[in-house]
Amino acid sequence: MVDVIWQDGTKETGVSSTDLYPVKTLDYLEFFPGNFVTKKSPASDVYGVVESVDHAERTAHIQWFKVYPENPSLPNPIEKTYFSVYDLHDHPDFHFKCGCLVLHSNPDTNPDSNTLTAGKVLSAGSDGR
Repeated sequence: MVDVIWQDGTKETGVSSTDLYPVKTLDYLEFFPGNFVTKKSPASDVYGVVESVDHAERTAHIQWFKVYPENPSLPNPIEKTYFSVYDLHDHPDFHFKCGCLVLHSNPDTNPDSNTLTAGKVLSAGSDGR
């Protein structure tokens, strides 16, 4: 049994994995909840996180954030909008999705020697972090 967050943002728990099929190829216009995105003509200090997608309408509900130079690690929500997927791009710096294998960028910042440096993305929230 697995839990699935569908493209429209709904979560289904306890789905039999034998009832699911893997998708081998997606086009560059497929976005999913938790994806980091920019507008086609991006402002350097604005990015978005996909909250849901209407595949038939080819639109995405996006939470937009502004990065302030004095505190770049703290995202500041601007607005939520529906946006055409034709006007979105994957974020150039935060291009990982559920299932991606990742490495901790600076494992030496934590003196705990048991800190893991590699992992797998299980889910991404819409809080911009």
